[in-house]
Amino acid sequence: MNILSVFKNLIKRFNEYFEETTNLYNMESFISEFRDEFTVDLFINTIDCINNEFKSSKERKDKYYVKETKTRPILTSMGWVDIPFLSFENKETKKILNYTRDILNLCPYQRISDTAEYLLIKFAMENNYSMAAKYAIKNTQVSRTTVANKVRNLNGNLNEDVEKTNNQPNVLYIEMDEVHANLQNKNKK
Repeated sequence: MNILSVFKNLIKRFNEYFEETTNLYNMESFISEFRDEFTVDLFINTIDCINNEFKSSKERKDKYYVKETKTRPILTSMGWVDIPFLSFENKETKKILNYTRDILNLCPYQRISDTAEYLLIKFAMENNYSMAAKYAIKNTQVSRTTVANKVRNLNGNLNEDVEKTNNQPNVLYIEMDEVHANLQNKNKK
């Protein structure tokens, strides 16, 4: 399938729907659901086109054998998407080239895209881990442990501006959600 056929399918389904129904209430939910499906189809077909372009290129035919074609589920900002993965074997060195993984900039065995990870962390920082697990990624719920692991993996590498103040309190109380900190005053009460 190519990208042009995705657009043709979009127009066909849209026309079929509007021939049958003109109810505004149902139309809103149809368009919302249809938008999500279209976005996922477009994403998958774009990756597929890039894969096929490399697969049929002269460079690939000269240097690589097609080793494996498979689909792998990846959690993206659009939810779980079954992405077509291609891997090739170098004819001389026998090293494996994971082409799809390289173009998507994924690490080996990575199951969450960087954008989805960013959404989880951002939502967790603005709300809490439970809400991030339920609502950060459209149409998908992940575990709170997944969110906690992604936040923990930051290792303080989040650049955030902190405003300085002129007055310094004797005791500073910090309230954190799902994270525990020891009291640091003299009496340790």
